[in-house]
Amino acid sequence: MSNPIPTVCCVFSVLIVSICAIATEATAQTSKYGCYQITAGALNLRKRAWARSPVVGVVSRGDVVAKRRRFCALRGFWCPVRTKGGTEGWADKKFLKKVSCK
Repeated sequence: MSNPIPTVCCVFSVLIVSICAIATEATAQTSKYGCYQITAGALNLRKRAWARSPVVGVVSRGDVVAKRRRFCALRGFWCPVRTKGGTEGWADKKFLKKVSCK
């Protein structure tokens, strides 16, 4: 007679991972501060709001990112964003086009 507990635990783990993935994807496209579409061929997301800050991710033309805060950086050149995959960073505003969150 086999023990059903490992099977139940495995199924439960897969269910939890699936729910977390769906929740992450949904939050990337819904933002109370709005969304932007990437206009550059490839755009580096930075750890901080300046050009020499380390790169934390890269987004491609057409990708939609969610704005994380109400305002962009003090001078308005950088905006805090979150990707569909959950990566958070700062994007150069001249490569962002405001779009509706879908």
